[in-house]
Amino acid sequence: MNKRLIFILFTVVLLVAFSACARKETQPPQQDQTPQEGAIKDGVYFQEGEADERGWKPMITIIVNNGKIVKAHYDEINQENNLKGFDQEYLDDWKDKSGTNLLTAEKKLVDSLIEKQDPEQVDSVTGATSTTGKFKDLAAKALKNNPQDKKSSGYYNGLFKAELDFDERGWKPYAAVI
Repeated sequence: MNKRLIFILFTVVLLVAFSACARKETQPPQQDQTPQEGAIKDGVYFQEGEADERGWKPMITIIVNNGKIVKAHYDEINQENNLKGFDQEYLDDWKDKSGTNLLTAEKKLVDSLIEKQDPEQVDSVTGATSTTGKFKDLAAKALKNNPQDKKSSGYYNGLFKAELDFDERGWKPYAAVI
């Protein structure tokens, strides 16, 4: 009798556990996917600026979906095709002098652009005044153009970045494609 009761209780517990973990098929509320009047045209926007006196040329890529800016990437490149965001010595020196650097400034600028949806409304980053100005200027110029057409290779011109979380040793994978 005890074994049978334990078996029944065990079966009920398993059924409850499996039903609680079961995937529920619910439909998310339908949102209007039609871009509103004056919305930004969907696509990938890219803009390069002129090289500064130290040889760094700013560039920005902005991705728009459903009339909204959903992602952006900013960096500066020199004649040797090195990205400022990958120059650790430069980043450390900048951070020592101003308390910030391109990597932290870029994140703040991109987040502000996505939130405000208007380059002119992007918040300035203390310690990165020049970078803020270049970011806002390039973003405005990029969005005044039409989005790019995909190349025959299936790719777009631009700067694209990806990063993962820090691993257990404190390293953070980070990649850029130009």
